Amino acid sequence: MNPDTKRLHCVAAQICSLPQQAEQQSRSPDSLHQLIGEIPGIQQTCRLLRKCMYRQWHHAAKLKRNELIRRLAYLGSIVTRLTADLTVRTNPQPSARAIQAELHEAENEFGEVRFDKRSKTLSVTTEHITLEGLELGRFEIRLNPTAVAANDGLDVLEAVALDPNPCSIDELITHPHVNDG
Repeated sequence: MNPDTKRLHCVAAQICSLPQQAEQQSRSPDSLHQLIGEIPGIQQTCRLLRKCMYRQWHHAAKLKRNELIRRLAYLGSIVTRLTADLTVRTNPQPSARAIQAELHEAENEFGEVRFDKRSKTLSVTTEHITLEGLELGRFEIRLNPTAVAANDGLDVLEAVALDPNPCSIDELITHPHVNDG
């Protein structure tokens, strides 16, 4: 196995372990405990609502009904979160071989693919980019495999300007086409 292939194989193996690490840190046990913990409060509120209705305490019944609605809505949010956590964990993960093939393709297109063990990100550097005659320079594109595996809405990709090209109007703007205002 040549050194580049061996390096890509090691990176692919590390990436394959990320979903397992994310799964170990999953919130689903907490969500399950929250779900179970809410049930006695809902049962108590139902008993009190029934008692208020039986005794025709209309105002108290209205308050208990509103409390029950709040509790059920909160329970629904816990169920939604738990379902999402469990669904993410059941999605099939690509094999180390498939990831290695993708990394090899990325190296063919961009050159070296780097894996930062500390931040657990993959990165490549683009060639100089020119957009509509405007020199933008090189960018480092970072992929966060942990965010992909967790499917939690975090930013999966990040583009970082390596050759800042300040705007002539405002030097605080890194590139002329980027402006938060």
